[in-house]
Amino acid sequence: MIESVGPATWDKSMRSLAPGGRLVVCGGTSGPKVEINLPRLFFKQYEIIGSTMGSYEEFDQLLQLVEQGLPIAIDSVHPLAKYEVALAKLEKGEQLGKIVLRHEGQ
Repeated sequence: MIESVGPATWDKSMRSLAPGGRLVVCGGTSGPKVEINLPRLFFKQYEIIGSTMGSYEEFDQLLQLVEQGLPIAIDSVHPLAKYEVALAKLEKGEQLGKIVLRHEGQ
C-alpha cells in the first residue's frame, strides 16, 4: 500500500493491509502526525517504510526537468482570503494536481 496523504487516509490505509502487509509512506499532505494502533501493528506483523520515492540523483534530474519547463499540474488557484474553498476541496480529495493559494497583489 502506498500512503501519500497522512492523517486523512491513514486508518483506511492501515486497515486495507493483509497480515504481513507493507505500508510505504511517501508524503503527508493532510498533516505530519498520525495515530498508530500498536496492537494491530504487531499482531498483524505490518511493516511501515518511509520513502522519498527516489535518490538524490533522481531528485536532481527532476529539478533539471522542471528548469527545462516540465509542466506541473495545477488543479486550481485561489486567493489567500478564500483559503477555505481550497481547503475544502483538498479535504474532499477533489483535486487533480496542486492547489495554489495566491497572496493579494501577486
